[in-house]
Amino acid sequence: MNGTPPFQPSPTTYQTQRDMAGRDINVLAAFLDDYQRQQGDLPPDQNALYAEWGKSRPLQPIPIDPFDNDRYGYTKVKGGYLLWSAGRDGKVNTADDLIYDSRAGRISSNSE
Repeated sequence: MNGTPPFQPSPTTYQTQRDMAGRDINVLAAFLDDYQRQQGDLPPDQNALYAEWGKSRPLQPIPIDPFDNDRYGYTKVKGGYLLWSAGRDGKVNTADDLIYDSRAGRISSNSE
């Protein structure tokens, strides 16, 4: 260890990343809501979600989480679905994750 502290985005960078993640999650949520109306069900898992995205939007890149440079998380749950971003620390399942719950219709954080 060289004594260098881990990188922490500046507040401005963090707010920009959070805004981007919020926009992306809302785009994915709209896509899932349309998909459910058209197909009668939701994609069963994350791989199916992104496969359907690629089929229906071949010229539009898959949204990438600005915090970990990976795809946003997705899982189907009873009565809806969850989408999530890794949040500021870049790790999933931590207090700073941003989570969209379709049943509530809003984005929240694990720490809220």
